[in-house]
Amino acid sequence: MRRLLAITAVLAFAPALFAGEAENAVLKAAYESASHAAAGRGATPVIVRVKTVGGAETFASQWAIKLRGDAIGAELGKSYQTVNADPVTVKDLVPDIKDTIDASEPYEYEWRRIDKFEPGHKALIVLSRPAFDSNGSIAMIRVDVIPHEGTPTTTFYELEHQPDNTWKIGRAAMATYESVRRTDVHLQ
Repeated sequence: MRRLLAITAVLAFAPALFAGEAENAVLKAAYESASHAAAGRGATPVIVRVKTVGGAETFASQWAIKLRGDAIGAELGKSYQTVNADPVTVKDLVPDIKDTIDASEPYEYEWRRIDKFEPGHKALIVLSRPAFDSNGSIAMIRVDVIPHEGTPTTTFYELEHQPDNTWKIGRAAMATYESVRRTDVHLQ
């Protein structure tokens, strides 16, 4: 009887455990990619916003549909909106991230305030939560890089789950921070 209860408990919690591991792996891959991109632009060291945040839902949905077609793309777009409705603490999802700062309203991305509390950083990275298709094999995530000096950018990454349980970063769409947040954006 105990064995049956143990197996039932494992099966009941397995999807949540996989989802947590998948979310952690996708966030970590996107963070590492964004950190390397920031380093390539001379914007290191970086600091990460303490909470995830949504944004650019119109662009995300259109890009996912363009990339993956109506069925999977619409699924990813809807998932992106749903999971990013409420912010979560980044360190709860990816404990490896060292430097974080609360860059919330009304001080959002104000470098004077960031420098006051966390001096020496040259870029702020803002992560969304990843969206997954219903099979858990395709993920989409948004990463903003707000440099101390220069133009803020937003990158959407598409990741595919690999047989060895890693996530391979695939295609990315990169644009200025403001342009992907326009509600009148229409991808051709």
